Amino acid sequence: MQNIVLRKGDEIIGVSPAFMISLFSDGFTLDQVREGLRLLHSWGFRAMQLEIYHRDKFSEWNREAIKRINSDVEETGMSVSAFVAHFLLDTFSSGKNLSSDEGLGDWEALLDRLDFFSFAFPVALPLGPFLDRKHVTPELVRLFISKLERFSELAGQHNRILALEILPESIFSLFFHELGYVPAEIAELDVHLLFDTGHHFFADTMTTRILQWFEGRIAALHLCDNSGLENYSDVPGKGNITWSNVMDALAFYGYAGSYDLEIICPSEKVKEYYEQGRRFIRNQLQQRNSYGRVHEERIS
Repeated sequence: MQNIVLRKGDEIIGVSPAFMISLFSDGFTLDQVREGLRLLHSWGFRAMQLEIYHRDKFSEWNREAIKRINSDVEETGMSVSAFVAHFLLDTFSSGKNLSSDEGLGDWEALLDRLDFFSFAFPVALPLGPFLDRKHVTPELVRLFISKLERFSELAGQHNRILALEILPESIFSLFFHELGYVPAEIAELDVHLLFDTGHHFFADTMTTRILQWFEGRIAALHLCDNSGLENYSDVPGKGNITWSNVMDALAFYGYAGSYDLEIICPSEKVKEYYEQGRRFIRNQLQQRNSYGRVHEERIS
């Protein structure tokens, strides 16, 4: 089973790790991941993102456990659309971390474990809030590029795609707001994007420039909605995002993967809300494919 690449009209809808968090809490176990995968299959979803949320869950992801997930995926026909390394959230969160080997050992250990999977998927590295809230300096840019390059090289050695999940107030957001562009050295790295609509809408980075920088390298999605005043993950269509523009821009800039819902909700609402989200996104895709709309500069 390979990376998901879809033609227009053949798009599939899946879920992000928010599904597991909503259903079981952020302390979900690997056995619960297997349960969630089969549940999603029974509901008609076709893709699922995996995640290690807390560092203390890393040991569960051993060869035998991953072998069982391989079997589950093959039996159900589900696809794994990404693997999110949430436990490395703070790796790029300060100047001190940028200038150290913080997170590199864990990243390499994770890539070693992921080699046990029998199929390909991008590995997402979240960029959490940058704690040293200072202006962009050449030294800060240099440190970020140097460390990100090392992470990218390690991913390449394992034939994996590194995708950045850019959170509000991350160092990447700092570049965006102060520079208005990505330094050329970053654009030259073999780095892709996990595009989270809720994060970018709240952070006021929901413009085509983000997708332009990653044209042809948008690896995965977290589709959620919010007011733009708070950073939360609601059902698409329940907030203030202009979804027709989002869908147009994703197609224009070359996204060809699954459309994964990112909804945080009470466990008793999971089936209802995820079904609402699926219907909404399916309708948006049908409209886009029917009308062939043109994207706008601002996609929110």
